[in-house]
Amino acid sequence: MTVEEALQIVEKILDYDRLNKVQEIVLRQSWKGKSYSEIAAITDYEPEYIK
Repeated sequence: MTVEEALQIVEKILDYDRLNKVQEIVLRQSWKGKSYSEIAAITDYEPEYIK
């Protein structure tokens, strides 16, 4: 399964609502094995906000 397929499943479960920007970033980056701290370091968000 790819991250794109996972996003489609999540959106279907959410009744076709979209994830917000941060939720999508976290899903995509955690799919790659990144931690919250690592995700925060590559985005403009604080680690606590990412969590």
